[in-house]
Amino acid sequence: IGLIRRFVVGQGLQISYSSPVVEEVLEAWRYQHRQHLERWEKQWFDQLLVDGELFLRAYGNGLQGEYADTRVVSVKPWLVEAIETEPEDRTALVSYWLVPEVGSGSPTDPVRVTGTAAPVRASEIVHCSINALSYERRGRSELFAILPWLTAYKEWLENRARINRYLGALYHLQAENAGPAQIAQIRSRFRKPLEPQSVLVTSTRETLTKLDQSTGARDAGEDGRMIRLMAIVGMGLPV
Repeated sequence: IGLIRRFVVGQGLQISYSSPVVEEVLEAWRYQHRQHLERWEKQWFDQLLVDGELFLRAYGNGLQGEYADTRVVSVKPWLVEAIETEPEDRTALVSYWLVPEVGSGSPTDPVRVTGTAAPVRASEIVHCSINALSYERRGRSELFAILPWLTAYKEWLENRARINRYLGALYHLQAENAGPAQIAQIRSRFRKPLEPQSVLVTSTRETLTKLDQSTGARDAGEDGRMIRLMAIVGMGLPV
């Protein structure tokens, strides 16, 4: 996701204007009017790739003038319960049903989801979606197609880490003619594993042998590489 964002967005969006007046008004709105949109440009791009869709709600004072008071806020996709369209035309959007989120975020007034979904006019919502079929309204994440391969690579790394952690740390101690009490005493003595460069002193009746732990790690390395390649191909990145 970060690689795609750096390639597409780079340092941020650049807008060219043919009118100096429009440039002055919009640039002031982007950078000075409490919007700080330059901060969100990269984050919105990441969110679109991760969630598969982006919802922005525009608030305004409804004035038709030179300086209209307009704010843009991001809506969490999981709070959009439904998208309503005209009964006979699925491309004609009517409203978005949003679950309200209340609270200021202070310790005495935490942010929380409450109540049931309420409709918001479609004209107030900017909805961007990707990887959606013609009959769908919601998008799918860029990661959706490669989730099985990401899970497989995660499990592969975890298994390799477990093997490497205990590699060279397993021993077999054989005590000649030892009864249950003696075996329990020896086991208690070795509750703490042997440390590197330590000296072990035993009698001739005890034999300590290091177990062979050949894991075939060289062969497994190619498996991990192929899993990574499948994830890269699924994202449409060059191999």
